[in-house]
Amino acid sequence: MKKGVILLFVAFILSGAVGGTDVKELDLTYFKITVPTNWDYQKIQGLDSFLGQILTARSKLVFEFSEAGYAAGAPNDINLNKISQRTDRYIITTMWPKQPGTGITGIYFKGVNSPFSFCMWAKNLLIDEQEQALAAFKTITIPKK
Repeated sequence: MKKGVILLFVAFILSGAVGGTDVKELDLTYFKITVPTNWDYQKIQGLDSFLGQILTARSKLVFEFSEAGYAAGAPNDINLNKISQRTDRYIITTMWPKQPGTGITGIYFKGVNSPFSFCMWAKNLLIDEQEQALAAFKTITIPKK
């Protein structure tokens, strides 16, 4: 039963839907992401990385984008579901808690042939925002330089 629930959840994530709500694209120069219309970008001052957060209805997704590899890496936590994929440019790891509302939901990019790193994550999201965040992660695009 547990495997069936996980497979259904993974299928939902891979479908790319953004929670069935009205959406907008945030073009943050370094990357683009499609999020629900009631989510808003807020800048955070960084020294050597592009930092910010996306405010949701009840929480926030924090992100760090670094050409020099300063963004945090994916946590190693047995209480998280994890999917990794490799492209010609990145190793991308998406993770979410096995028990919604009790852990980190995030996406982590690591450069294959560069020190590049990018992470976006939130803690303890309720199931609706967790699903919206995971769907939004699938829409992230990073322009080639």
